[in-house]
Amino acid sequence: MATEITVHEALKNTIASEINSYITEIDTLGIVGEIKDKNIHIAFPDAMKISLDEEIYIFPNNANIENKTFCSDLFIENLDVYILTKQDNDERLLYKATVIENALIKTLQRNRNLGGEVLTLEVTDTTTYPSVSPSQTITCIKVQMNITFMKSY
Repeated sequence: MATEITVHEALKNTIASEINSYITEIDTLGIVGEIKDKNIHIAFPDAMKISLDEEIYIFPNNANIENKTFCSDLFIENLDVYILTKQDNDERLLYKATVIENALIKTLQRNRNLGGEVLTLEVTDTTTYPSVSPSQTITCIKVQMNITFMKSY
């Protein structure tokens, strides 16, 4: 049994511990920096306040509890993971964000239960937002996913 908080932390920890090996494999130009724990936040991204060149934000979108009964604690949460890159030209920003996106998806494909914390994890959509900030060049890719787990109250 898990809570939303433990699931978000498990997702953050899985990304922090696994994503760099896939970035190294995918990044043929060698320009994507190492993603560390300090690059990953459980919050909505504020493009004007990102301090690192590559950052990842985990943000809960909504949850499906309409099928909830007294016999089941099944909980489906929709999460958005935002990948933001900055401090480069548009082409390199998009390249870096795409490398991180692909490494994130590979990480999640190989860790679909986040170390036993969840039942299933499914990536449902990705969306690219070029130049999300007018005052500086920042590229964002949003990865949407559904996470199913047994909720603890």
